[in-house]
Amino acid sequence: MTVQKPLHALPFKGDPIVKQGETIYEIITKEDGFGFGLALARIVQTEPHYHTLTQELYVVVSGMLDLEIGRFRHSQPELHYKLGTGRAHSIPIRRVHQASAYDCKAAWVYVFTFPSFDPADYHVLRRC
Repeated sequence: MTVQKPLHALPFKGDPIVKQGETIYEIITKEDGFGFGLALARIVQTEPHYHTLTQELYVVVSGMLDLEIGRFRHSQPELHYKLGTGRAHSIPIRRVHQASAYDCKAAWVYVFTFPSFDPADYHVLRRC
């Protein structure tokens, strides 16, 4: 019999990062020296944003996620993906992206970052 550890029992670092529509629990950070980062994110709806240095890989752990990816600094999405549990998708640098959960039921997503995530590289797309 396999016993699955609950998501909230993983070894998170520090306090969660709480943003409008998402909560991020860091697991591997820059300080660990691996050259990549890993976090577990609880996503209902993220802001449209982009990164100039960081590539991301989203892996859905549970729930359903709607991922939209657009051009650099443009609000109109070019690509639209529906990701269920066990599905993954990479997000290149300089691409505006946002994610939302189906039916407002939070999706849990592993977010791998290459290189390690730096909060200064989180750029919200301003519509005005």
